[in-house]
Amino acid sequence: MFCEKCGKEILDDSKFCPGCGQLINIHNGRNRISSEDAKYITITSDKKKIIAIILCLLGFIGFGGLHRFYVGKIFSGFIYLCTAGILGIGTIIDLIQLLLGQFTDNVGQPLRR
Repeated sequence: MFCEKCGKEILDDSKFCPGCGQLINIHNGRNRISSEDAKYITITSDKKKIIAIILCLLGFIGFGGLHRFYVGKIFSGFIYLCTAGILGIGTIIDLIQLLLGQFTDNVGQPLRR
């Protein structure tokens, strides 16, 4: 079976697509997950928030952008690395977003606690 959203192959007993995290709909007359259960499911990144915070803090001692490389934002990580975290302002903004839980990975999923 394949995901309707991204086309990645899905195992028969999966509730979510391993590629994009899409909730699996009803297939072949079987309900994989009830709509009541789906209200309480939050899809998060496989990246940990604490590691991203530590890497972000390293930006203040000259290693700007490592947290962006970690979450898969390669291009902006390179920009941060070359500009010292956009003169520290970008690193401060990212640190605030990380602490508030608003920082996401490269596909838009919130980081895991």
